[in-house]
Amino acid sequence: MSRGLGDVYKRQQLFILHDCTDIAESLLPEVEQNVAAYMAMLNAGSAPSILPGDHCSIPYDCAYYAHCTRDLVFPEHPVTDLPWISRTTREQMDADGIDEIQQIPDDFPLTTLQERVREAVIQGSEYISDDLGDVLKAIRYPVYHLDFETFMPAIPRYAGTRPYDSIPFQYSLHVEYEDGRVEHVVFLHTEDSDPREQLAVSLIEALGDEGAVCVYSGYEKRVIGELATQFPQYSERLRAIVGRLWDLLPVVREHYYHPDFHGSFSIKKVLPVLVPELGYHDLGIQGGMAAGVAYLNSRVQPDEVERQKIFTDLRAYCGMDT
Repeated sequence: MSRGLGDVYKRQQLFILHDCTDIAESLLPEVEQNVAAYMAMLNAGSAPSILPGDHCSIPYDCAYYAHCTRDLVFPEHPVTDLPWISRTTREQMDADGIDEIQQIPDDFPLTTLQERVREAVIQGSEYISDDLGDVLKAIRYPVYHLDFETFMPAIPRYAGTRPYDSIPFQYSLHVEYEDGRVEHVVFLHTEDSDPREQLAVSLIEALGDEGAVCVYSGYEKRVIGELATQFPQYSERLRAIVGRLWDLLPVVREHYYHPDFHGSFSIKKVLPVLVPELGYHDLGIQGGMAAGVAYLNSRVQPDEVERQKIFTDLRAYCGMDT
């Protein structure tokens, strides 16, 4: 049975008490004004007439967004599909009455990537750069397609960690050989202990010394770098792995675009477009944050059948990523 945090920590080790009375009292006038404004809004006979916009998701997604937009018809390719669109650009488009990508004139100032997205949407076809083939040919076999899953406990569970440190507990590895063969290697730490060292040792053994290690974004680089710092006895081997990383995300972003990406290069947007027969929709776990929560739940789940189901779902989700 796993130990509760109360068995490991004492409250005095986690918190320092500090008298905040003066700070709280200084905020009372502002609180009073806010309460009055909130009450006036709640007592109003109708909802405020405010058009949906960026304010609906900053700093958090508004719970009433679906309600407020229920009668609106959204364009298939709104200008918000443009990657990294700035506030200034949005304001200029609003002033010009532009709300669809197809309405953007040829001479409107856009970044190279935004112009590529605009052209693909207007043409209704994918963009493929002339250099994509050469980029893909440069990869070294065998190719190790790698993905980590981590959890971030608010209260540090292991020596040397801090609140919300990313703790890797799982990896998936699809090994692709030049002749087309593919092997799948999985590591999942199922014990109630620090998973990092066992994961690091397993990873070094699984990756060997040759071949490209394919990732999607810089996340794996950061995880491996942190493992190298935490376990100096494996630092040389782990840093050698970092030197073999081959990030597929910038390859896709710089050399390919499909209108159905809708401005996102997330693997969960890219995968269904490029490989329609694969997807996350039928998985028990469908996101990295959910994977971390599920793993934490497995630590306190008393039912062994339910624990094993969580582990099965975790393996399926991480495997889909690679």
